[in-house]
Amino acid sequence: MRSEGLAPISDRSLLDMHCSRRVIPHLYRRFASLLVLTFLVSAFCAGRPAVGQDARNNGRSELILSNLPPKGSKAYKDLLGLAGKTANGQVLGFTQSEMWSMPTARIEDVIRHGETLGVKMTRLSADWNQVLKAPTAPMAMSPPQEAMMKAVTASNETTHVGVMASPNAALVEYALMKDHNPKSAIGRRPATLISKIVLPLSDKESITVRRTSIDMKKDGCTWRGEIEGTGEAVLLMWWRSGQFNGMFTYRGRMYSLMNMGGEVHAVVETDSGKMPPDHGAMPARPQSADVKDDPLVARGEGAMMRPHDRSNLRDRQDSIGGAAQKEDTVPEPLQPTIAPLPAAKRRAMAAKNIAIDLMVLYTTKVLSKYIDVDKDLIALSVEQANQSMLNSGLGKIKLRLVHSQLMDYDESDGEHLNHLYRMVDAEGPFKGVRKLRNEKRADVVALIVDDPSGCGLSTRVRADADEAFVVVHHSCAALTYSIAHEVGHI
Repeated sequence: MRSEGLAPISDRSLLDMHCSRRVIPHLYRRFASLLVLTFLVSAFCAGRPAVGQDARNNGRSELILSNLPPKGSKAYKDLLGLAGKTANGQVLGFTQSEMWSMPTARIEDVIRHGETLGVKMTRLSADWNQVLKAPTAPMAMSPPQEAMMKAVTASNETTHVGVMASPNAALVEYALMKDHNPKSAIGRRPATLISKIVLPLSDKESITVRRTSIDMKKDGCTWRGEIEGTGEAVLLMWWRSGQFNGMFTYRGRMYSLMNMGGEVHAVVETDSGKMPPDHGAMPARPQSADVKDDPLVARGEGAMMRPHDRSNLRDRQDSIGGAAQKEDTVPEPLQPTIAPLPAAKRRAMAAKNIAIDLMVLYTTKVLSKYIDVDKDLIALSVEQANQSMLNSGLGKIKLRLVHSQLMDYDESDGEHLNHLYRMVDAEGPFKGVRKLRNEKRADVVALIVDDPSGCGLSTRVRADADEAFVVVHHSCAALTYSIAHEVGHI
């Protein structure tokens, strides 16, 4: 029976339809399998560590090599020869290591032969520029490290402490100094790219920092950069021993990097609102003398009121143009007569290279807060001060550390004003300070304390050499510009 409007279906057509029902699903399954395979390969390639920071998509790999044979020796030349004619790299002077870039096909031969020579090798992976890393397991700490960690965590201004580990020093040196000095290049290096490092804030958050400058030191460097996305400044100090310290702010939060000994470091988040006040409260005598509202006192020059007597009140008034008061007269609050520098004089000063020689003393309480107080606190504080000069357009004015020394001084008796004038008047353990200052040819002497009554105090504005002394709290020295602030008064 023939249906109206429909062509008859032949046996051949039925066969074709049957075959199509079998072939089309088969082709579909093959196509789907190819899609799945392509997806898996892409995912594998995306998740696989890159062979090196310069090697992505160009068939090259990188190695950090330490304990190499002497450069120029046959063993060195043979090993470098295995890397091929296109091998290039960089000498890492602080750690006596080298970075080699080579075709990936040659890297296994280099590794095998290097092992026979006792060369230590680290292959660069995708996270090569992460200079601190969250440990995958709890880090073993010595009793001193545990004590330091406990003290940092218990500090009033600390809001969070992240324990981090530093990779081997040679790898960190390369991350910090990649292509910084063309003279350190091995072979023909490609065009320098902007160098960036990654810093963790916690085990869940990190920042990328673009390098802006490096200042080379005798046994390390001062590294400066800007945070991607915010432009906030980062200051780091790195030493050839592998220790880090530094500070930066990020989105309103204040961070410091602390060396805790060995590879252990801490990323400490600080609440700036819980830091010591800029200047401590005035003692009872100046308050009763009705000078607590004096603008100079409020700005931190209250140290002009010696705790011993009022003999320097007349000197203070004379030095700023005020009339001397009789001893039985209540002094009127004084207005400062120190005018800002004229623009021309400021420009002239900015054009000069001026070094202010600084001698730093610190107490036993401060010593207990740091693994290496000279590197972890004092050097960082001086760099901070110099950065503040640069930020203020006075980049040619720098503090220069000429000496640092521990003082056997009990700071529990008194506050900043007492500490300051015991030092100025050469009392007790400070008896030889003036002689030492002359020997070291220091312009200014700073005493760093653990007393949290204030961030800092100086003797007076425009002090003469006889009173060029300041006191600064250690946290303020490390995290803020307190040393520059107090030295600036002088």
